[in-house]
Amino acid sequence: MNDLTSIEKDLKALNDKIEELSKSIIFKEIGREFNLNNLDEIKLEIEKLSEKEKFKGIYFFEIKRNYEFNDIKKWGQVFERKWKNDTINKAPIYSPSRLENLSKDEKINLEKWIPFYIGKSADLKKRIKEHLYSLLPESTTSALKLNQRKSIQDETFKIKYVEIKTDHYDLLVHKIEHVLRDIYNPIVGKQ
Repeated sequence: MNDLTSIEKDLKALNDKIEELSKSIIFKEIGREFNLNNLDEIKLEIEKLSEKEKFKGIYFFEIKRNYEFNDIKKWGQVFERKWKNDTINKAPIYSPSRLENLSKDEKINLEKWIPFYIGKSADLKKRIKEHLYSLLPESTTSALKLNQRKSIQDETFKIKYVEIKTDHYDLLVHKIEHVLRDIYNPIVGKQ
């Protein structure tokens, strides 16, 4: 039983180190902001991400706040109607309570960009493209399917990413993603 106690102590220390590392992650932007009416430009930027065809990492979508609404809650109500208007199978859920929590968090600046979605993938470029371009009903993946969402075509987004280079990706990435979701509290997706 002492061995288990020792392992548990070591795991706790490793968990704490992973949390600290996750908090210091700096995302790189892919290209510049874009809206869903013109995805060609961002597609080229995604292709330029890495010389490697396939690489692992975490990606982060943000949505630009529309300033016609002074109140972030009003923006959220309008966005929720738009999001629900597009009934898409296997799509991530919008959570109004997260937006409310974000608006109370002094560390998060909602003046311009709102944390939208965080995910991980062993093939980052492919997964980001699935979120942008997956077609219905052919796609069975649980993706944002943004190109299919006619109600939010006028919204502006940006995508960020961080490459995770490690031989132990599968062991580490779930924890890192979880910590980043706790930090940014994205308004769409699980958790």
